[in-house]
Amino acid sequence: MSDSFHKKFSEVTITKLQLYKKYLYEWLPVFMNKSTRVNRILIFDLFCGPGKDSEGTYGSPLILIDMILEYKKNPNTINNIPICIFFNDKNKQKIELLKNTINDKYGNIHNVFFYFYNKEFSDIFYELLPAMKMIDAAKLVFIDQFGISALDETKFKLLTEITRLDWILFISSNIVHRFSDHPAIQKYINIENRGNFADIHKIIADYYRKMIPKGKEYFVSQFSLKKKSNIYGLLFGSRNILGAEKFTNVCWKIDPIGGEANYDLPSNAKIPYGQLSLLGSGYKKLDSYEYALEKAIKEGQLQTNIDCYIFSITNGIKACDTKNILKKFEKKGIIKKLPRALSHDAFMKRKVEYLTTN
Repeated sequence: MSDSFHKKFSEVTITKLQLYKKYLYEWLPVFMNKSTRVNRILIFDLFCGPGKDSEGTYGSPLILIDMILEYKKNPNTINNIPICIFFNDKNKQKIELLKNTINDKYGNIHNVFFYFYNKEFSDIFYELLPAMKMIDAAKLVFIDQFGISALDETKFKLLTEITRLDWILFISSNIVHRFSDHPAIQKYINIENRGNFADIHKIIADYYRKMIPKGKEYFVSQFSLKKKSNIYGLLFGSRNILGAEKFTNVCWKIDPIGGEANYDLPSNAKIPYGQLSLLGSGYKKLDSYEYALEKAIKEGQLQTNIDCYIFSITNGIKACDTKNILKKFEKKGIIKKLPRALSHDAFMKRKVEYLTTN
């Protein structure tokens, strides 16, 4: 973590760590499993901090190592796959403390290799970029910055070109809203419309999505975080829709009502039809999504189960929720046939089923 090691983690940091941990729980087994198709696993924690806070609560480095050790005990795990972990922090004291903590607590772990760096983010990013591009490896990059400058347009576009790489970025979104007209901010994130302050992290996510070349299959997801009067958030990026689906599912575990924030988002507060929310209170995201899904189907944008699956994940909705809505559509006669498969497996194997709309 990039938080100062002499401080207790804030609630936002704890939520951020919970999401990171839950994503690791989904991500690691895919590549540590005996059926894995990669030759190595590379994990980059580029604002790693000292490993824990003043009360001993684990930060991202120790959470990661403990989870790797947990999966190594699983009989379905392939234990001879090399796992390389790259820790960086520009604060030399923090990286030395982390190194000592790992040596004292874990010692040598079979086929797990640690690399420690004490450099500015931009320097270490380009130094490790060749490793991130390794085609026979699964890669996860955690960028837990303090601020907004880490992922500019150049670095973002470089990441979108890399296969088998997922990244998670923490960003102080409120800074962008408050100083969006300042050249020092526009140098990294240049948004034309700041919108509602509470929605700023969603607006920033859209800013990155607009950088994706037309026709390119790439997924960017977001989770907004609020601490008092400040808005922060996590962004997730991947060329793999399965990674985006796993991140979406994790977000819904953290936020069972809306799946995208630890507070009420104004953009989800209104129902397009002016109808009462079926949820009763809180977010109206599923209601708004149901309207958008129906509209897209009626306009012919979505004609198959594959179309609906991609639409679901792109909009941050669990595939099972989309299927439940399609069941309602079938009863209403909006579609003639409910698809049996709305899943990554159907997507990969191209098991196409037509909705045959009315």
